[in-house]
Amino acid sequence: LDLATAREILDADHYGLDDVKDRIVEFLAVRKLRADRDVAEQTRAAGTVVTLVGPPGVGKTSLGESIARAMGRNFVRVALGGVRDEAEIRGHRRTYVGSQPGRIARAIIEAGSMNPVVLLDEVQKPAPEVFDTFLQVFGEGRLTDSQGVTMDGRHAVWIMTSNIGTGDVGKGLGFTAQPDQLPDYDFHLKKHFRPEFLNRLDEVVIFKALSPQTLDIILDLQIAEVTARLTDQRLKLLLDQGARELLLREGYEPAYGARPLRRAIQRLLTRPLSN
Repeated sequence: LDLATAREILDADHYGLDDVKDRIVEFLAVRKLRADRDVAEQTRAAGTVVTLVGPPGVGKTSLGESIARAMGRNFVRVALGGVRDEAEIRGHRRTYVGSQPGRIARAIIEAGSMNPVVLLDEVQKPAPEVFDTFLQVFGEGRLTDSQGVTMDGRHAVWIMTSNIGTGDVGKGLGFTAQPDQLPDYDFHLKKHFRPEFLNRLDEVVIFKALSPQTLDIILDLQIAEVTARLTDQRLKLLLDQGARELLLREGYEPAYGARPLRRAIQRLLTRPLSN
């Protein structure tokens, strides 16, 4: 693992997020140091567990992919939205019609390696009993599913994303304000998850809401994508200051990251152009 290359990958994939990327590089540096010194984990057998917490649309999922690239590992995403039954994670019994391996086992199979980066997306959404399965994976490093297949996750890196507490993001903020006041994520995590679950986390990385200055740069990047598509059609796009301000004003919602900006560009720019 080359830390300089890892940082280059993170910088190339994500504008801004300097605090987040610093934390990730520190995390990778500690892993590298432990590996170089052959320091074995004495207290638990599981792989590393990292949690990325912050508003939607700020790059949590894509950062997981970048971490996998930086580590030279395969990446797989497990969507947890709508999971209400532990069997969806562990797998249904063989006697169950249409039984399949659980989502964890399928993720490892899909990754095609025993040391992937597994992203558990929107970890706050499953029913509480589902976390008992994660406790076994994170605590023991193994999970025996309902079909008797034991999955070895000791060498995986588990990255969880969560939007928990982001309902507090952006309250009282205008477009010219700086969204520096973060929700009390520690309070929300402790309120939602049991202590034994939180004790399994190696790292919790907090994402701030995107600032207007960051969104201005993201606008340039997204407009460049539109311009490239128009160039293929021998068309040219020039955006004056009034148009930029309109897009930024319509696309600025701190609680939802960059996604409202992309929707504003589609609604105000690309759809009218297509007509």
